[in-house]
Amino acid sequence: MEIIKDRSIAMKLSMLAKSKGMTQKRLAELCGLSRITIHRFFNGHTELKCNDFTQLLRLLGIDVETQIDGALESALTGSRKTSISEDIDYIISNAPINSRKTFLQQIVWLASHLDVGEVESAKKRLEVELSKLSDERPLAVSQTVGGHWND
Repeated sequence: MEIIKDRSIAMKLSMLAKSKGMTQKRLAELCGLSRITIHRFFNGHTELKCNDFTQLLRLLGIDVETQIDGALESALTGSRKTSISEDIDYIISNAPINSRKTFLQQIVWLASHLDVGEVESAKKRLEVELSKLSDERPLAVSQTVGGHWND
């Protein structure tokens, strides 16, 4: 992780593009730029216009506009808007161990039946988390009162 912290944003984006199998040529085509411009940007020799930069980020799976909208809404309303993944993370983090295990087992099962490239690494991370939960003492059914879990 230290290696990543010491890199410029452009170099980090270059690393991200490579990890996703995106070539400079393909990114250039999708952004409507030349391959040389993308190459020069990744190497810190040029800057991109704001629209070109946000398009590049979007192609790499980073939606800055949605993040800005959320920050703006939060600043204007005083309430923090969360993403679905943050909501799911919050619910899982606060669920009893048995429920977390069951949910993660179902997600691992679903991931093993999907034919999507990046799912395998996510599945492995979930399996690691599941093994950590297996080391914790599960709650017995007798620890529930009126259908509610006691922690």
